Amino acid sequence: MDGLRENFIGSVRGQSAAAWISARRLLSCLDALATVIALLVSFLLLDARVAGVPSARMMQALFQLLITVSLVTLLYRAGQYSSDRRMSAASDLAALIKGTFAAFFLVSGVWFTTDGFFTGFRDQSRVLVFSGMLIFCGLLAINRLFARWYQRKMFARGEGMKNVILVGQGRVATEFARTLERRWWLGVRCVGTVPARGRSFSIDRIRQLMQTGVGSGLIIALDAEEHANFERITVALNRAGLSFGVVPSLFEESLFAARSHDFRELPVIADVDIDPLDKFMHVFKRAFDIAVSACALLVLSPLLAVVALAVKLSSPGPVIFRQVRIGATGRPFEILKFRTMVTNAEELLEELKSSDEGDGPHFKMKYDPRITKIGAFLRKWSLDELLQFANVLRGDMSLVGPRPPLPREVDQYELGHLGRLRGKPGITGLWQVSGRKDLTFDDMVRLDRQYLENWSLLMDLDIMFRTVSVVLARRGAY
Repeated sequence: MDGLRENFIGSVRGQSAAAWISARRLLSCLDALATVIALLVSFLLLDARVAGVPSARMMQALFQLLITVSLVTLLYRAGQYSSDRRMSAASDLAALIKGTFAAFFLVSGVWFTTDGFFTGFRDQSRVLVFSGMLIFCGLLAINRLFARWYQRKMFARGEGMKNVILVGQGRVATEFARTLERRWWLGVRCVGTVPARGRSFSIDRIRQLMQTGVGSGLIIALDAEEHANFERITVALNRAGLSFGVVPSLFEESLFAARSHDFRELPVIADVDIDPLDKFMHVFKRAFDIAVSACALLVLSPLLAVVALAVKLSSPGPVIFRQVRIGATGRPFEILKFRTMVTNAEELLEELKSSDEGDGPHFKMKYDPRITKIGAFLRKWSLDELLQFANVLRGDMSLVGPRPPLPREVDQYELGHLGRLRGKPGITGLWQVSGRKDLTFDDMVRLDRQYLENWSLLMDLDIMFRTVSVVLARRGAY
């Protein structure tokens, strides 16, 4: 399947996500503007007669702010700003109607409950609600027409597209790939294929394609003679923590987690997604991460300065240690730590591999000779990891999550280990409060997957509080 051009991957890395995020932000800003315009026009039409009363104007301004934030949040919850904005026109309209009805009931409830408190009048509230909603719906429809035009402009330039990997290389996969090429305006393109037959199916090949930072979706497209491999493939992908779509004729009972999904007007009706966080909870967790990490960096800044000075004076070399780690969905990022080892630690690692005390890909040595004296102290109290709050602010990490592995460790992962790459790595995690480096590798993987499959805000708070006691007790730190 030469037309798939797997070597195309490197040329578009990092471009798609940034382009599409800007389009989604544009649409949300336009909707916020539409809300403000609808409210302003409604107030002008009704003439609240509060021109000379600053307090009334202030209350109207506050009301507009509250309604704007609430309506945009409702539209977000209705899927209006997700990557599925590339959905069919019918699906887009259905989502818009759903969000608009929710907005109508919200505004009506607030207006009638407050009984003119925000608006400055009481008798004509119904007129204001209906006129405002009509203007709001009209402007939202215009925004979506503009968004579709803007999308097509981006897709024509090859920007903002969803990149998928096909499992299968037969007639079905070939036709599916050709359909993607012909219908480029849908914003989906194939960037690689993986054979499905027998031992040809390779989870390592899929991982390699996903780790390029471009492949963001999997679709199983098998011929009839390949159906015997279907269950084995879906089980392998589930164990690896990878979501995937399936061509309709291949829908099987083994897709126990499948939900009906229209894949941007394409013939894919199943989308298996094992992520326990919905879109709203992802945003909530991210907001929590930003707030806590920003406060932590501010409060701990004097301590960070003292640690930096101690590292600088104790041994030659840079204060900050930078290292490539593997984050969510296999994307590499640069982790920040205070340096705790000699500068040639990586070169010395080869000589120490025979003394590895670990039972998995993660190198472990209780009395590592590469660690400096000040480094041993920092590790004992986990002070070397404080800079990772900056990684959290940048979006590479979360406060709580799996341990961020090294690329060489991921290269040695077995199938069941890949599930821990489903979520953002964390400064702390269930593994850290359950034994840290005293755990076996399989136990660490089990705890990471347990966290990802059962996430909740209360669990994060519990782990963070337990982390403090674990650090103070210095359990498993070396």
